[in-house]
Amino acid sequence: MIGIDPWLEAALARQLSRREALLGDGTAHVGWKLGMGESERGGGDPVIGYLTTATEHRPGGRCAVGGLMSPHADAEVAMELACDIPADADASRAAAAIGGWATALEVCDLGDAGAGAEEVVAANVFHRAFAVGQFHPWTREEPGAALLVDGIEVDAAPAQADYGALLVRVVRLLDAFGLRLRSGDRLITGSVVQGPVVAGQQVAAEIEDFGRVALHLH
Repeated sequence: MIGIDPWLEAALARQLSRREALLGDGTAHVGWKLGMGESERGGGDPVIGYLTTATEHRPGGRCAVGGLMSPHADAEVAMELACDIPADADASRAAAAIGGWATALEVCDLGDAGAGAEEVVAANVFHRAFAVGQFHPWTREEPGAALLVDGIEVDAAPAQADYGALLVRVVRLLDAFGLRLRSGDRLITGSVVQGPVVAGQQVAAEIEDFGRVALHLH
């Protein structure tokens, strides 16, 4: 088990308690998300949030954003695990567990960005909704990612990260709470590009070789 900053331990305890309540009410586990921004990391390493069927959307579906304070959409790389990752795995072993890659579109509400890192993490790291496309093998070193609003590209950047090292971070944080990364878990790995959105728009994330995932906002 790794040591965790006291503020992060407290925040994750609150966050995971909310997750357990959802699962207890019949919501299904999907996986995890990485929080890579400064406002949630508090100057430290990446943090985590959870994904369940409560916020999962089918690609091409409708997603409500009208009640959000500051809705934003993220284009992200998603991964699906082909086997469990043990608590003592290194980056190479963790990366070898990845069975496929996909485009993910996440909708976040950044309205609480000034609340402090502990509150942001406890509230599941801005997460409000997500959709994931079909999974594919990794085919190029740094695939280009883009965010499109009503068919117009608003931002683009290469998807570049040490995904094995990021998985190790997730494994270590989950281990502190007696949890594991399991075969079939899906993870979205943090914003490659992000932009503000409003109700009435169609927003799409696109990553080279992985395809496009869109949602209609209302």
